Amino acid sequence: MFDISNKTYDGNRIAEVIFTDNRLTGDELTVDKTAATFDTKDVGSGKTVTVTGVAITGTDAGNYSLTSSTVTGTASITAKQLAIADPTITKSKEYDKTLTANTTAGTLSGIVSVGSIADVVTVLASGTYSTSTVGTGKTITVAYTLDGADKDNYIKPVDKVYTDGEITAKQLTIADPTITKTKEYDKTVAVSSITAGTLSGVVTVGSVADVVTVLATGTYSTSTV
Repeated sequence: MFDISNKTYDGNRIAEVIFTDNRLTGDELTVDKTAATFDTKDVGSGKTVTVTGVAITGTDAGNYSLTSSTVTGTASITAKQLAIADPTITKSKEYDKTLTANTTAGTLSGIVSVGSIADVVTVLASGTYSTSTVGTGKTITVAYTLDGADKDNYIKPVDKVYTDGEITAKQLTIADPTITKTKEYDKTVAVSSITAGTLSGVVTVGSVADVVTVLATGTYSTSTV
């Protein structure tokens, strides 16, 4: 009898096996093996493990026999959790109607190397504001995505959350107004006729523009002739 231990991905096929047997109490013998290997090095459940070169040694070994010197069983290889250094992130931006925060991923750690060959795993980071509107103390969540030939053997780093994001208001510009600069005295400082120029800088995402309009009022410095 034998038990095969599950393991976390480590880039190799080696399996750990613990033998049990039905020896009589007091007898001295050892059950050992030449090798125990998973069918592949990759993550999976119910993976076939082949144990070869099974043999018994010890003082009382001659009193026992093995059914076979090669046996098989199953065990699992689970994905390895990766860690990552803090991202480079811009926590403040001018309003642009999106949730995007400018983010660059930090350095991954925990990638397995066997000999001089490292697994091929890369990471992308995306920073997202909780809302797109102007404000301070906003939550930004940095989420990670793994890529590369060996990515399925790993668990992506834990998301990073910041609570000090800021979105500032966007400065608009405007064309010169249409204005009547002279009027007959009427005891008020109001300009008799003024129409605002065209606004520019209003944000559009896709085909949807923000709804922003402008009114203009004209005022003389004094009401006298």
